[in-house]
Amino acid sequence: MSSNPIYHLKDAYFFEVPKGLWRYDWKSLSEVPSFLTDGHPNVTDVNEFNRALDGKVMIPQPFAELHSLYTPKSGFAISKYMILELVVASIMVLLFTRVAKQLSTGDHPKGRFANLFEAFLVFIRDQIARPAIDDPPGHGHDDQASPVHRGDSFVPMLWTLFF
Repeated sequence: MSSNPIYHLKDAYFFEVPKGLWRYDWKSLSEVPSFLTDGHPNVTDVNEFNRALDGKVMIPQPFAELHSLYTPKSGFAISKYMILELVVASIMVLLFTRVAKQLSTGDHPKGRFANLFEAFLVFIRDQIARPAIDDPPGHGHDDQASPVHRGDSFVPMLWTLFF
């Protein structure tokens, strides 16, 4: 099994946990997934696979076949980062739905999360969209300054990009 440090950054098809929390107890090489035994034909002791994979929770792959713990052989492989993206997206949907319900009543945001997320949203609107998209003061046109900001029409798109 490789000890290359790049594998700590690379996407993988397993999650790492402390070794004491997840141990494999394969009794024979026939129990070890075939992509592992095929990738390491010189390893003949099942205990070496058990030790090397302690602390690695392999992600089940119903739509793919793996070549190694880091590369798919064929099909649609579900990776660690895909699962983390879904978890983060779910948390954000829950939090923003809660904040949106609170703000839709017209009340001021109450609570730490509501205030935090409103601060993010207002920052994007006031410090990014309006200064970058609106005409600067003294733009040379004869019309008077309008209270309507052209940048506000792009704010929902920017919120989508940032969140």
